[in-house]
Amino acid sequence: MTKDEIQNSTMFRVMTKALKQKFPWVESLEIVEEDVDKYDTIYPMIVHVDLLKLQEESLSPLEEYIRSGYYFRSSPEGYATSLMMYIDDIQEGREMDDALEDQIIKINNSPAVSEFKLPKKLYKSMYNAKPIPKVD
Repeated sequence: MTKDEIQNSTMFRVMTKALKQKFPWVESLEIVEEDVDKYDTIYPMIVHVDLLKLQEESLSPLEEYIRSGYYFRSSPEGYATSLMMYIDDIQEGREMDDALEDQIIKINNSPAVSEFKLPKKLYKSMYNAKPIPKVD
């Protein structure tokens, strides 16, 4: 399958809608073309995050290096939301990541989407935050 075929599939659209509904800080999902054939059992997804909504939900400030990069048009990336947030209790970040990953597993294994299943399971590989212009 190609990236476009995966992203246009019903399963991918269901996954996107469900994650955005449950986690308001999820902006979109993306399959990386180079990763489509890289693994035998998964299609890795990048989860694009709205850092301001993530900050609201977690009630934790953005890490300084993320804040400066976020406003200066670079795209922070990480394998856990806690890497983007200044969180005193690392467990809080893990709980957010675990909840998202659990939801992905539930959707992948749901009998309600069995007729829409892809040859491989969708899997969160990393988070990416899209920058916004600095507001003075």
